[in-house]
Amino acid sequence: MQQRQTGNLAIIMACLAASAACPALAQDIPDGEMTDLGTPGEGEFGAGTGVAVQVSDDGSTVMGFIRQPGGSVRLVIWRNGVLTDITPADGFLKDFLVTSPSVQGLPIFLSGDGSTVLGAMDRTDGNLGVPFRFRDGTTINIDQAIIPRGLSADGNVVVGSTSLDIPDMQARFLARAFRLDANGLQILDPLSGDTSSGGSAISADGRVTVGFSATDSSVSAVRWVGTSVEDLGSVGNHDLSEAFLVSADGSVIAGRLYSFNLPLPNRGFVWRDGIMTDLGTLGGAQTFVEAISADGSTIIGRSEHTNPAVDTPAQGFVWRDGVMQEIGYLPTDNARGAYTIPRAVSGDGRVIVGVARAPVTLEGNFNGVAFRWEDGVIENLGTLGGHSSYATDVSTDGTTIVGWAENAVFERRPFIYRTQMQDFSNLIASFARQADEAEIVAEQQQLLTRQIGARTCTPGEAGFCLTARGFGLRTAADQGTGIGRRSAGAISLHGAVRLFEGLALGAAWGEADSGVRGDRQSERTQRAWSVSADLGAASRWESGIGGRLWFARSTNRLELTRGAGFENVQPLTGTARQTGKAYGAEARLGFEAFGETPLTARIAVARATTKRRAYAETGGDYPASYDALSIDRTIAQATFGAAQPLGQGTLWFELGGETDLESDPVVVSGASEIPGMERFAMPSGLERHKLRGTMIAGYALPLGALDLGLEVSAVTPAYGGRWQTGVSITVGAAL
Repeated sequence: MQQRQTGNLAIIMACLAASAACPALAQDIPDGEMTDLGTPGEGEFGAGTGVAVQVSDDGSTVMGFIRQPGGSVRLVIWRNGVLTDITPADGFLKDFLVTSPSVQGLPIFLSGDGSTVLGAMDRTDGNLGVPFRFRDGTTINIDQAIIPRGLSADGNVVVGSTSLDIPDMQARFLARAFRLDANGLQILDPLSGDTSSGGSAISADGRVTVGFSATDSSVSAVRWVGTSVEDLGSVGNHDLSEAFLVSADGSVIAGRLYSFNLPLPNRGFVWRDGIMTDLGTLGGAQTFVEAISADGSTIIGRSEHTNPAVDTPAQGFVWRDGVMQEIGYLPTDNARGAYTIPRAVSGDGRVIVGVARAPVTLEGNFNGVAFRWEDGVIENLGTLGGHSSYATDVSTDGTTIVGWAENAVFERRPFIYRTQMQDFSNLIASFARQADEAEIVAEQQQLLTRQIGARTCTPGEAGFCLTARGFGLRTAADQGTGIGRRSAGAISLHGAVRLFEGLALGAAWGEADSGVRGDRQSERTQRAWSVSADLGAASRWESGIGGRLWFARSTNRLELTRGAGFENVQPLTGTARQTGKAYGAEARLGFEAFGETPLTARIAVARATTKRRAYAETGGDYPASYDALSIDRTIAQATFGAAQPLGQGTLWFELGGETDLESDPVVVSGASEIPGMERFAMPSGLERHKLRGTMIAGYALPLGALDLGLEVSAVTPAYGGRWQTGVSITVGAAL
């Protein structure tokens, strides 16, 4: 990195000197840590100072300012980590842009899609506030006398104020709001009887402009839909108002209430469905709004308060669902207490960023650090090795934060902090995979429960038996269908007592672990027990008619990971309790043929139910909560087997099949924080095989008072085309 950066230094510096759009080298931006975006100059990330100010909706483009090694300040963008100087020819930027902590107040804006930078800048020839636009790799001047204040998400619509060039001390009240789009400059008139207007912001879709309409003694908050003006009304005794924040679709507007003539403090307001509402305070008198979420659900800002632990007169707040609350603050050893200043909020209001007092007091230092707040938890993002940092903006999805941070030699550097950029298509697909794997996990749990319930031992002459069994099952991944590897290992104990000839009662206990494709869904510590009654013929190979009734119940804890295996999706985890029960009946007929070879024909029906409790994922950017899930199945089986003496033991085999008489569809439902998926119901895309074959072979060897058994099996799985293989070893005694 060091060598490549230095090798391109001459090209970079030449571009900067010529005020050209000059790309630098890209860099990898890791997740979960603060990364220096870079400035031109010597060293791995350049030299000098810089700040990042705005970030595009998807986090790919960042706008900010850097100070060149020669001293001049430049307007730049970083697109996917590549630095480009977009300063207009003869553009002049002041030093405070890289030295002021907050970097606020300059009319320069990055569009939501990252395609456009638009603003106004002083020039070295003395012209002030000359508007410009950067797009498609080129910076051009705009031949209009405008002061831009807002830019639509696609960069096609600009709003702000334009002067009518009437010489007057009250110039602000002789201006007009404007809208500039492909149709040219359109003047946005004030309310009837007013003398001036001003545009402050525009909705992301470019449809709604907000601002004010005024005379020399009154100011009213208004909005324009297209070019039609609407008074937003008033609330309380405040006679003046201005709007300067608007949601993405223009339906929610925020601003301030104040007064010229009455001793009333500034207050924030929200306007929705034609009603203006005072936001309230944290206990003090004044409130100042800072930003609004794209969906209009959340407003952030600062409010005077009554909290003795907070240093500044105004403390950061978040307003949501009609309730204002403190954002909170980082613990600090500063005797003056803490402070929190929010600057930006994600599109759904879930993530807030800004600056808070650092934990450790440093004399003579700004002593603030960038924070990230999510769902009530505030996190210190740290620095680049120095003492201070400041978060200025956050992407719409909340995953990318930008700002400035001191490095180890206390230079102010532009930073980017990413939790994880996520592929939306893969994000949605991860929920569908959850449904598929929920069906497979239920099948695994029901299979193991039936294994415990359907197995038994045969009492000996004294009427008792006890058997220990260890077994494992494995199904290879079937990539053609997207079905992953399944595995299970278990141990079980089986016992029975014969009450009288023709009736034996049994019980069993077992424990198993099961997993699906690299343990994305793992059935950890599944425990099961069963009770049974055997009628008629005592053993599998005894001639005559026999039957069996059994009931089994199991419990286990699921560890579920959504997103694993999907590119650019943040894995999120959750745990859920899952219970199962199964009961069944079988009838068997034993007889001899082919030279006294024992044969057995068996038919059975089993009913199995799996219930998964509701659970919620933890951590991450788009956690989801899941509703309870219940799956019922009824399965019919038929098998035919034969046994043959071999050596000192008995070799036996069994062929059969099973089919579903009833099987519930599997639909995973719940709620998430993904826009458009606030409620979801994802059906499993798997198809169960209607007929499933089984092949089992075993060898039983008596060893004195004990019996040793080995069994191998190959079974058509319920899903996919790969056979399920298994092996078990039993050690038992029939007394």
